[in-house]
Order: sequence, then structure tokens, then C-alpha cells
Amino acid sequence: MSTVFFLSKEKKEIDLVCTSITKSGNSCIHFETVDQLNNNLRYFKPEIILLDGSNFSEEIKILLDKIEPRDSKIMILDYTGDSKRINKEKVNLITDIKEFVNYLNSYNSKRYSVFEKGENKIFDLFFDHLPEPASITKLEDGNFVRVNKKFVEVSGFQPNEIINQSSVNKLLWVKKGSREKYIHRLKKEHHIQAYKTYFHNKHKEIVSCYISSTLFSDNGQDYVLSILDNNITNKILEEKLFETQSIARVGSYTLDFRSGMWSSSKILDDIFEITENYDRSIDGWLNIVHPKWRDTMKTYLQENVIQNKEEFDRQYQITTIKDKTDKWVHGRGSLVYRNGELVKMIGTIIDISEYKKIEKKLKGKQALLDKIINTSPVGILLTDKHGNIYYANKRGEEILDLSISRDNTIKYNAPEWRITDLNGEDYPEDKLPFILVKNHLQPVYGIKHAIENQDHSRKFLSINASPIIDEYNEFNGMIATIEDITPQIEFENKIQVQNKQLEELISVKDRLFSILGHDLRSPIGNITQLSNFLNIEFSSLDHNDIREILSSLEHIS
Repeated sequence: MSTVFFLSKEKKEIDLVCTSITKSGNSCIHFETVDQLNNNLRYFKPEIILLDGSNFSEEIKILLDKIEPRDSKIMILDYTGDSKRINKEKVNLITDIKEFVNYLNSYNSKRYSVFEKGENKIFDLFFDHLPEPASITKLEDGNFVRVNKKFVEVSGFQPNEIINQSSVNKLLWVKKGSREKYIHRLKKEHHIQAYKTYFHNKHKEIVSCYISSTLFSDNGQDYVLSILDNNITNKILEEKLFETQSIARVGSYTLDFRSGMWSSSKILDDIFEITENYDRSIDGWLNIVHPKWRDTMKTYLQENVIQNKEEFDRQYQITTIKDKTDKWVHGRGSLVYRNGELVKMIGTIIDISEYKKIEKKLKGKQALLDKIINTSPVGILLTDKHGNIYYANKRGEEILDLSISRDNTIKYNAPEWRITDLNGEDYPEDKLPFILVKNHLQPVYGIKHAIENQDHSRKFLSINASPIIDEYNEFNGMIATIEDITPQIEFENKIQVQNKQLEELISVKDRLFSILGHDLRSPIGNITQLSNFLNIEFSSLDHNDIREILSSLEHIS
């Protein structure tokens, strides 16, 4: 099955062409303007675009320049042959609808099923991204086979709630017998355009709409492709907009400068808490304005608006008439002139009290956050995607000797820093934190290197960094924390020196004990031997021998 986009203005021509195409087992979507056609071409690339040359004969060249087909086959249906003068690539001229149907049959070397997943990805893409609500139902029982995203949005039904369910059983058709009449006509004409009807959404609300349908066959089964007019969506949006305006508390007014009187909408009366009999003069409005704003707003109205002819655009406080409640409002007004004279101001006033409360809380939180960041013992800095540092907290500026301003930016690898490793060797560019997070889009931790201060002393840093990713998942900059670890590195270096000195002392001690052990070993051995001999042979020795041995022990000791 192929999908054909048909551009024509004539109803008879539309019915004839769409009926012939759908009877041949293909799908035909028609459009009456080039803008409608181009809008749908943004979402879907049909196999064939068919142009009604008889309707567009005078503007066919301009028409083809406007169409953005994305490589679709373009064909012109022209019974008169006037379009032969068109010399465009990928454009075929046909003079008979039967000729076109025969072309379609030869074009379709394979019949795709619109219901088997992956069989016709082009149709899937078109159907799901149609800007109008669309559905496919079985002709026989009205069971839903497919619905697109817009249909789900408008009807409120999720696909699992409606697929394989009948549109009749779901009570989508408001009037009994409406579907039977519609299907009877569809079987006869094969294509129906802009049929006015009513249906229920999931919340049982009645919505009016226009429905256009095409009858087609697929694998021996008859189906109905239906598209709802986008006006249904517009009506829903209008209702939502009205509800939103009521919830947002938007009131309107008209101020007549010649009479000095103003009129107001019901919502504005509710905001001001005034009745129909309230004094609607300028003084009456100033009486609603909060006393601390009264002089300011009076001057603003006289000088900025009336004298300087500026549009009214101001946030100010009021005090309501009934409950004397303080509120914040935002007033806007457009000026109306007649023969060069300022005669009216028409505008709106919105209650922004809740917004102001939120703004006050956010400002408080922002002030607290700024205080936390600026009192942080760790440096914090931000760069753009090019590596330019555009923000640093107070500690960050101190560590890096920075002064961030619009006229004084510095990059992550500024040459004046003379970045080195901890031993004073050149630091590899591809190992810097900015390059690492940019290339890998992953955080890095504990990156250590040294920079040179303005006094040419060295400062040692430890850096944690993380990439900033935009909504397109692309690198948009870096956020980093920086610690000055110079005291730690200096302490570690001092410990290393002390350890080396201690190792030398231990080596001297070991050598000393070795020498002492060697020098004491011989005399102690002699003492041991003489003492042992004296002990064993004591009874056999005379006094002279004993005295001689004791004398030797004393000498050795």
C-alpha cells in the first residue's frame, strides 16, 4: 500500500481521485492549500505527491518551488496538458486518473500492512506524527485498530483503553445511528470530507468536530482512516485558555482619557473587590492603589503615559476595597489615538501576589545560597564550553588570583599560571580537568597540579570537576571545586626530609652497634673462658694460680 498526498481545490476532483486511489488499496490524503501540504510534509514523506494541474495551472511553477517533498515522487494530474511547459526533475505528467492508478499498481511491488510492526515504517511515522487526531477502525464493527498521539490527547483515552474496542460501545458517537449513516455513505462514496458530527470524550463531555474519512482495504480486510478537524483541538485550547485566565486572575479595563473614567471586567472587579457602583474615576483607581505607591503611580500615569505617550507596564501594590487586603498586581495598557489625540488606554491587570510570595522566597533562598557559596572554604568556578572562566566565588578568586569581569576573562589554561605537576615538570594539556570532562563527559576527582602566583611562588591545587550538559546532551561548560593544598604538600615534603634524616640516623646507630659488638666479642669471650676454667679447676689449683687467673680477669675487664 502506498500513501498519496493529493493537492486540489475542487470537491468533485477530490472525491474522484481519492475514491479511485482507495479502491485500488492505497491511502489518499488530500489538501486544499500548499501550506497544509507543506505542514504535513514536515512530519511524513509519502511515496507520491499528486498535484491538480488544472486547478493550479497558473501557479504551478511557484507551487513546485514551495513544496519541500523530501524525495517523494511528484506527479501532475492535468487533463488539458497545459502543464507540459513545466521542466522539473522528479515531476511526471499524467492526463487520466486511470493512468495514475495503473502506475500505482506497478509501483507497489510489495503490499505493506499498516498493522504489522515494522512493515511500513513510513506510514507509522506519518500516522503517529499527524498534527490532527487520527484513528483507524474496522469497517465491519467499528473496533479501533490504531490511534495516534493527537487522538489520545483530544479524546482522553489511552491506547490500551480503546484498541479493539468499538467506537459505538465506547459511546464516542453522541447520536444513535450516526455511525451507521456515516458508514453507509462511506461505503458508497469511499471518501467523506469535513462531516459535521459530535462525540464524547473520556470525561463524557460533548465536543463538536468535523471528520474526514477514507475507506481502504488491507490484506482482505476493510478499514476506515479518519482524521478529525484541528478545530476540535483549538476549541479545547480555547476552553483551557479561559480556565487559565480565570485561575491566573487576569482582568481587563478601558480608560477613557477624555472623561477620566474607566470600565472593568468581572475578574478585575473581583481582584479589586469592588461593586458595580464603585467610583471608576482616576481618583477611584488611586484610592485602590496602596498608599506607599499612590504618589509614584500618579506621577507615572501623568508623566510616562499621558505626557510621554509610553505604554503602561508596571507592577505595584493595591489594597482591596472590601477586605483591605494588600495585593501585588501587574498592569499593562496599550494606547489608542484618534486623529493624533490620545483617547483611550486598553489593558489588563493580573493578580501576581502568589508570584511575589514565591519570588520573595526564591530571593531569600538565593541570598542564602550566595552566602553559602561565598563563605565556602573551597573555591568554586564555572567555565563556558570554550573554557573561559565566567564565575568564581570569593575563595576561588583568592586561590587563583582572579578578577572576573566582562572585560577581564581568563581561560582554564592561562599561560601566566605556568601549570606544572607537583614536581615542577610541564603538565600534559590533555590531562587538565577541563579537557578530561569535555572529552569524556564524566566527572573527575582529585586532579593535582601546581600554578605560579603573581610573586612567582608555587601553589599546589586539588581539583574536582564535572561537565555541564545542555538539553541536547552536549557539552556546555564545566563546574569545578578547587582546594589549595600547598600547606599539605609542604608538610608532606617536610615529613619526607625528616624521614630521610631519621633513616640516616638509624643507619649510623646500626653501624655503631655493629662496631661495638665486634670490639666487645673477644674480651668478653676471654673472660667467659677464664671464669669457666676457674670454676671447673678450682679445687686443683693452688693460691698462686688462682691469684694469677683473677689478676688476668681484672686486667681483661
